[in-house]
Parts: sequence; C-alpha cells; structure tokens
Amino acid sequence: MSRMKESGDKVIETLQAHVKQLESTLSSAQDINDAHQRYNGKLQTRLTEVEEDNKKLASQVEDKSNTIRKLQEK
Repeated sequence: MSRMKESGDKVIETLQAHVKQLESTLSSAQDINDAHQRYNGKLQTRLTEVEEDNKKLASQVEDKSNTIRKLQEK
C-alpha cells in the first residue's frame, strides 16, 4: 500500500503543479486581455473623435463648394 500511496502522492503533486502552471498562464492571459481592452477603448474614443472631425470638415468643404458655386453663377 505504501507504494500506491507514494504513486498517488506523485500524481497529486504533478496535477497540482500543472494546475499552478495553468493558473499562471490564465493570469497572464487575463492581464493581456485587460491591457488590450484598455487600448481598444482608447482607440474607439479616438475613432469617434476622428469621425466627428471628418463630419465637420466635410460640412466645411460643402459650404465652401456652395459658396464657390454661387459666386460662379453670378
């Protein structure tokens, strides 16, 4: 029975070591995920700003085009 217990203890130790390794890997993956989510949030904010700027510029270009068209008609 002693050998069986030793064998069982080795299996348990091996499994526990594997669980610790998996927990470490999961922790690293979660850290990376958190960093990517923060970065993605910043990118989304910047994209929204750029889209708003683009709309403003498009409106300004349209206004200038209308002004030029009106001047050409005169």
